[in-house]
Formats: sequence, C-alpha cells, structure tokens
Amino acid sequence: MPTYSVYHLEHTNTEYRDQIKTLTSTIPKLDETIIQLYCATRRHELQIRDSYKKITNDEFIKSKCEIVKQLLNTTAYRLVADVKTDNIVEVIKETNSINGYWFMKRNKKVLMKALSERDTRSYDVITDGSNIYLINGVGFIDVNNECIFKVKS
Repeated sequence: MPTYSVYHLEHTNTEYRDQIKTLTSTIPKLDETIIQLYCATRRHELQIRDSYKKITNDEFIKSKCEIVKQLLNTTAYRLVADVKTDNIVEVIKETNSINGYWFMKRNKKVLMKALSERDTRSYDVITDGSNIYLINGVGFIDVNNECIFKVKS
C-alpha cells in the first residue's frame, strides 16, 4: 500500500506572498456584457481591457505547476500527514471531517507530521514519491505532467 504525503499551503506566509497570491488566483474571463453594462466611460473600458491578459488553459495550468514546484520545499507548504491508502481520493477523505477535526480521530492509516487546524482543500499538495498532485476544485492537477484529471471515488 503506497504512502501519500499531504502538504497544506500556508496562506498567511508573508515570505512567499506574491507567489501564493498568483497560485490561488483565478483569471476571470472578459465578458463583453459586463463591459457594456458597467463601463460608464471609454476610458474605464480601456483600463479594463488593458489590465486583462488573455491566457490559455495550458498556460494557466503550467504557471500553477511551476509555482507549486518552487514552493513545495519551502515554508509556504507544511507537511501535515502521511496517509497509507490505495488511492488519492482516500487521502482527501482521511484528511477531512465534517464532525470535528480529522487529526483528532484515531486512524491507523494516518501518521500526523504537524498539527493542522484545517482540512485538506484546494491548493494543498499530495505527493507519492516522485508524483506531485495539486488539489483543485474539480479534481487534481498532475504537477509533473501539467494536466488536470478528475478522479471518480
């Protein structure tokens, strides 16, 4: 049975604030109807268009992966647990709880490495040796291969 390591992103880390902000940001799509409704002047419209940078999904994921690789071995991420389980979905289940803190439960699968007062969630990282997975809202980003994959539980 493989062992997965769970790293929580320290959102309040000031040393890596800019990289964390870039990692956790989402790039809004430029919606022409919003510009029509809310831009009272041409100057305001041009300011919005100047600050908007069109980026492809591939570039977006690649930039996130690069940041994770840079931050993983710094104080921006903290190793909180090692989980012995057969799949990555079980890692999420074991490090989350709706009825209290997950780390307060007795669980032979989970070896605590550091106290964490929150559940595993988006922008946290799970590794299993050489593979690195960034948790996001729809599944995981395989950091080494720079691709999103959805996991069925």
